[in-house]
Amino acid sequence: MKATVLAASIHTVLSLQTPSQGLVSSTRRPRNTRSLRQPTRLLAVTEDLPKILSTPVSTRTEFASCAPEPVGLYIHIPYCQRRCRYCNFAIVPIGSAAAARAQSDEGERPINAQLSGFLEMDHMYTQTILKELQWTLSKMPQDQKVSLTSIYFGGGTPSLAPVATIRTILHAILAEDTPFTLKGGAEITMEMDPCTFSKDQLQELKELGVNRISLGVQALDDGILESLGRIHRVQDIYKSLSMMQEVYGDELSYSLDLISGLPGLSLAAWTETLQKVVTLEPKPCHLSLYDLQVESGTVFAKWYGNGDEESGWDRVRGNLPTPAVALPSDAESAFMYQYAAGYLRSRGYEHYEVSSYALRDETQTGPSPWRSRHNQIYWATNSQWYALGLGATSFVANELVARPRTLVDYADWVNRVRTLPDAGVSEIVDTELLLNVVLKRLRTSEGLDLGFVHQRFSPKGDAFVDAIQRGAALALELGLAQLNDNVLRLVDPKGFLYSNTIIASIYAELEETANS
Repeated sequence: MKATVLAASIHTVLSLQTPSQGLVSSTRRPRNTRSLRQPTRLLAVTEDLPKILSTPVSTRTEFASCAPEPVGLYIHIPYCQRRCRYCNFAIVPIGSAAAARAQSDEGERPINAQLSGFLEMDHMYTQTILKELQWTLSKMPQDQKVSLTSIYFGGGTPSLAPVATIRTILHAILAEDTPFTLKGGAEITMEMDPCTFSKDQLQELKELGVNRISLGVQALDDGILESLGRIHRVQDIYKSLSMMQEVYGDELSYSLDLISGLPGLSLAAWTETLQKVVTLEPKPCHLSLYDLQVESGTVFAKWYGNGDEESGWDRVRGNLPTPAVALPSDAESAFMYQYAAGYLRSRGYEHYEVSSYALRDETQTGPSPWRSRHNQIYWATNSQWYALGLGATSFVANELVARPRTLVDYADWVNRVRTLPDAGVSEIVDTELLLNVVLKRLRTSEGLDLGFVHQRFSPKGDAFVDAIQRGAALALELGLAQLNDNVLRLVDPKGFLYSNTIIASIYAELEETANS
């Protein structure tokens, strides 16, 4: 359950899991939970940050003819065997049918009622995505090619989808009569969970062009995996890595997801987890480390919230055991974040975004080539991304489109949007765009270029720059941020750790300036 992964303000700021989906859904933290928690996938906007999107309906019927860089496409595949206890992403639990599909060849799998129902649902969902694709194409300039830096299959667990589904979607996107093309070096990423794919499936996906895997490991302890409600166990992780290496060989590029701040995860266990990860064979080119968010409507909210989670509790069914262990304290969670940043840096990983690490060669001086193209599209100032599928969010030519999170609502939306082109569309104005830029750029190691703010948001550029500096003044004084060569950066790791608070302070100053 990842990008995702990126949220209410861009995965709706835009609910990106965003964490992401296209960005990630909004992180609505139960009251009295831990204030230092960082977002779960791509981008999360916490309750202490103001929502920055307005809700006017756009009057545009065609995407503007513009050529920002980079450009990506996100496709949401919502299938999961079951919902994990911490998860509030837009998913569709499908039970053991997925396991039957993954563990059998296309022509040999047993067809039972459950599997038959899943295949019928998958066919309907695929057709709905293709309808939405046709709507997207109808809004694009027909005389201009759009070169994609990234195609990203997020979920959910896309590896539970039949390969034929992925093939159909990819072929439709990259058909000769569409504007979409792949840029040289483009990534086609698929999120996968251990024990949800076979060697034959990997080989077919490789032949389709899938050249990067995002593996949802989350933990390296069977007891913790069980408490999370995960299907796989540690042995499944090693088996999956072995299959990936066998199929992709030296061409293997994969990212690995881990969650800190988990119940039962001690400081010693976390350091041991990181030590194991950096010695894995094959070694992960990229790591995504997310601190646990206790999300409304989840089993964890019932266990670890403050008792105000009764409303909407019908999302979680069945009798639940009482949690055996408590969550780590704020201080312990903060230590986990800071330790990971220092340790991974010492082992050759570049901390290029709050939750993202990319492996770099000792001889390299510039950015790591293993940075996620998908992530970088979200954090860039001049990027745009298309999206398909339920729960996904797209941002093209200043138009934000946030899709419904259930199968029925999504299918209904696709049918409506083809006749009412502006349904569910919001147009972002300059002030909202500025807040969006601040939020995204301060999550990165490159930081926020104040010269860009001055130039892009003229005639109020000078006033906005002054507001940003006022909002960051305390962080600068405390050494949590730095201002060099007119670029504002949060210090790694302490500045990143307090990024929500720092950004909220800047937002307050910007909103006051915008309204003056």
